Amino acid sequence: MNTTDTAAEKPPRFDFPTWLPPMLVKELRQGLRTRWFVFSVIGLHTLLVITFAWALVIQYFNADARLDNMMYNFLWAFTMITLLLLMPLRGLGALRTEIEARNVDLLVLTQLTSWRIVLGKWVSLVVQTALLLVTLLPYVVMQYFLGGTDLLDDMTALGFLYAASCGLTAAVLWVSGVHRFLRVLAALAVVVLATVTLGSELLKWLQYGLAGGHRLFSGDSMADSGLSAAFVVILALCMFFNVAMATVFFLLQAARQIAPPSENHSPATRLLALTLLLPIPLLFFLQGMEQAMRKLLEVQSVLALIVFMLACVLELATVELPMAVHVRRLFGGGGGGRRLLCMLFLPGWTSAAIFTLAGLGFFAVMVVAGTFPDPLSGLRFLRVLGLVWVAVTLPAALMSLFVKRGRLAALLVYVLLQVAAGLACLAGAYFINAGGISAHAKESVADVFRILPVTGFWYELFRLSASRHVAVDLFELGAQLVICAASVCFVAWRCGPFFRAYKAGVKSVKFETPEDEAG
Repeated sequence: MNTTDTAAEKPPRFDFPTWLPPMLVKELRQGLRTRWFVFSVIGLHTLLVITFAWALVIQYFNADARLDNMMYNFLWAFTMITLLLLMPLRGLGALRTEIEARNVDLLVLTQLTSWRIVLGKWVSLVVQTALLLVTLLPYVVMQYFLGGTDLLDDMTALGFLYAASCGLTAAVLWVSGVHRFLRVLAALAVVVLATVTLGSELLKWLQYGLAGGHRLFSGDSMADSGLSAAFVVILALCMFFNVAMATVFFLLQAARQIAPPSENHSPATRLLALTLLLPIPLLFFLQGMEQAMRKLLEVQSVLALIVFMLACVLELATVELPMAVHVRRLFGGGGGGRRLLCMLFLPGWTSAAIFTLAGLGFFAVMVVAGTFPDPLSGLRFLRVLGLVWVAVTLPAALMSLFVKRGRLAALLVYVLLQVAAGLACLAGAYFINAGGISAHAKESVADVFRILPVTGFWYELFRLSASRHVAVDLFELGAQLVICAASVCFVAWRCGPFFRAYKAGVKSVKFETPEDEAG
């Protein structure tokens, strides 16, 4: 036997360089040498040294200033800015540079899937963040020796900050793969949200942090909060679980941006939208322990519904039809269960509409079981869930009339239709509350908005949040049923291309016999 053939038959040696994924090695090697990472580490420590020196000077000239408070404020302010803003923003060009350089096609031709490519980039970024976080530990220990600091609380806060940084990094990776227009909209939304939520805290830090009058994030520790240890543990586990599921969801959407059309990411996306329901049985069983556990159950239920609807909206805003390879992988050998899988998990807005209907039915069972807050636990909220399905599905059916292909165009048209419905609701509310208009005209406008498919949901939700005991007019209920039935008929009419593509895929599966494969 030839020695060359013998060497080829030997299994490859798994030396240390092959232990790590190749994408992680490539991205980590490049990331540690970039100027952004080097300047982030040097700049953060330089600012901390300068601010700590400033604190010493202030304490020397002002006896009322407390050194530990000033160092605490500076440390946590710079740490939050670095972990929650600077480090996640490093992933803003991670996928876009690969797409514009047309390197994705070459990477996909190897054994690297789109998921492994995105996962390698994300792990590289979070490892660099962890390295930066480790360099901050001496400052945390110094705070402990200065006094007035609970080391356990600080380490827990660092853990939550790092988890949030990992989730934000995954979200930025997703944004880096979308179109530039959507990236600009996402950046504006983040700026507005950060200004609304953190603007007052930033002003407070500028006002009190430099002087060291008190701690910016001062409050009771976990031991002094009055909550039981079991609740604190369950709360921490729920928070980490939610962040982990959100991170996986963001990474999956990022992989979707560079995946070839033959990959079907709809099953994973839709199943991940239901993972936030997993803690609910445990919380439902433990809700009798204390009042806080019941509040946590209600928050988790509402959060699960919101995340489910956001995922369904992303799935509905697409006009792609299932390919034969998608049907083969789900249909397999056939059978009723396989057909149900195809209806629920094939790509396309039609399958997403069926999945949304099934998911809302499950949430309706949760409403009856009493897992939602009191204003939402009633028969009227079940009607709201029915209106939700029409509100998110009807724009997708209308979108299919104008858009035949293109993920960006479909998403923009879908968002524009939903924004138009929201603006119509605002205009109707302004007209109803405006002065100088007769009561009959106001009532007529209110009747129109109550019975329309999309605006009826928003009107009913606002009215339910105001008072759950408002009587529902029989005419309004009957008109809603008629219009919703007409909407369902229109949606069913627009589902024709999906079912034709599905039947073609099933025929391709049935025609694949062993004789065909041998031939």
